[in-house]
Amino acid sequence: MPAERAPLVLPPPRSPRAQYDQGERERSHHKLTERAADLAVSVLPMPLRVLDVGCGDGWLLDELVLRVPYAEVHAGVDPLAAVLATARQTADLRVSLIRSAAEALPFDSASFDLVVAVRSLAYWADPRAGCAELARVVSDHGKVVVVDRVNGRRGAGDIAALLEAAGLEVERVETLRRSPLLRPQIRAFIASR
Repeated sequence: MPAERAPLVLPPPRSPRAQYDQGERERSHHKLTERAADLAVSVLPMPLRVLDVGCGDGWLLDELVLRVPYAEVHAGVDPLAAVLATARQTADLRVSLIRSAAEALPFDSASFDLVVAVRSLAYWADPRAGCAELARVVSDHGKVVVVDRVNGRRGAGDIAALLEAAGLEVERVETLRRSPLLRPQIRAFIASR
């Protein structure tokens, strides 16, 4: 006679907020960073000069170095010295980190094939000027990829309008993260000159 199994008792479901902790936030950040890097490389598979505007901790640059190790330049800019100091501790030797705001990039015009800005637009003092700088530093055949949160304060149309006002043509918009109610939370805007 087979042994009786104890009934499976599941704990009551917990709300997502109750389960949210620093470890989950970090996993979510890494997952978004990986998706953004995959998307950036998919729109321009062989960039030789890569710029991350608002590079923060440098995780995106690390992912881009893995995906395009043959690039001549991997550069990241951020206005916060403390953030750059932290990024430098783990940065790949091929990465150049420079203190600069998005509104005044220290590069010549048409210097980069691939320009990315992931979750930094909301922190720029002047998003219009920052987008103009993205348009200035991207090469004629390059791509700009802006990934940011869309919500009631700044919607997808607002971000697309900023890019277009800077002289960029938004080629497509992709959703990278949805809310539990399936509303777009984070979108990627792919643009070119």
